[in-house]
Amino acid sequence: MDNLQSRHTPLQLFSKEMSAVITDLKCISCCPRCILRLCGEQNNEVFKNTNTQDIENMIESLQATDSKTEESKMEVQENVETKNTDATNSSTPICPSCLGLLQLCNDEEFLKKIVTSVRNADYEFCKFALAVSAPLQHHVREHSILLYLQERHGEIYKDITSDDFIPAKDVFKWVFSGILATALKVTFVPLFPFDINLVCSHPETDSECEQIIGETKVSKPTRPGKKRKLSPTRNTITRPAVMTGLYRHPTCEKFRKVLQCPPVSPKTMIDCHVKCTHGSLYVAGRYNKYSRELSQTPWILDDGERKGISSVEELLCDKLKIKLQEIGRASCRERV
Repeated sequence: MDNLQSRHTPLQLFSKEMSAVITDLKCISCCPRCILRLCGEQNNEVFKNTNTQDIENMIESLQATDSKTEESKMEVQENVETKNTDATNSSTPICPSCLGLLQLCNDEEFLKKIVTSVRNADYEFCKFALAVSAPLQHHVREHSILLYLQERHGEIYKDITSDDFIPAKDVFKWVFSGILATALKVTFVPLFPFDINLVCSHPETDSECEQIIGETKVSKPTRPGKKRKLSPTRNTITRPAVMTGLYRHPTCEKFRKVLQCPPVSPKTMIDCHVKCTHGSLYVAGRYNKYSRELSQTPWILDDGERKGISSVEELLCDKLKIKLQEIGRASCRERV
């Protein structure tokens, strides 16, 4: 326990003061891994534990059963009870911080969905890297919870910013990468040309980003008399815009004029879809062309008529593709 404590800066997870913080986070339905994140846990080995019950037991052991903790629990439950009336009625509510992302780590159905999507992408690979694109609502909700903790536990969180917390998507990658590697029977590598990208979205809370941004100021044109042309489909909901909007709401009082603080549990779980990509492979070499009737690339006219029998590209690339596929299959058989 002492070794873990030295990793938690500036928050001290194993201090008595954090007991009331954990109680508050549990009362607003934060999941176990988000509780550890928001309490300053930095040790990835703690998050990598795939047994959620072990993490819950760890959190229970950190809570002290003193009168201050019980009073805090009763007070938070009274404040949050009315806000959560429209939330999910399931036995395990969806986490208001990660929107259920970290709760999917141990979901068998979610794992089957991802494995099926990767296999349907029809890639042959022995190793993979995992990337996660989290929705911008994560920043909004984490900021809301931080303001809430600063209001209730100012002596602990007065100098804390969102940058002091491990992002939920990083925790998800630590936990889910090993689970996915076992299911696919391949090896996970942090950096590799073949990339499995999980693109996450949460339509239910999309409006939160729009509300926190508010009116977006359009920058003045750089040249006098020259109007700046903007595409009508231009997306104004960007990370810099959201972070600027959060900067304009540094306290709970100002934040509550726009959104709820702390945030409530959503009705729906975060949605993820898979996008597989592979880095480009470059092959360099020399060749001699002895026919002027052979074009460099396929020569096809607008009406579909083809000029020439073949091309240098087709003669070389078709054979390279066959050879690379054979090498890939042999390599997978040797390593699996």
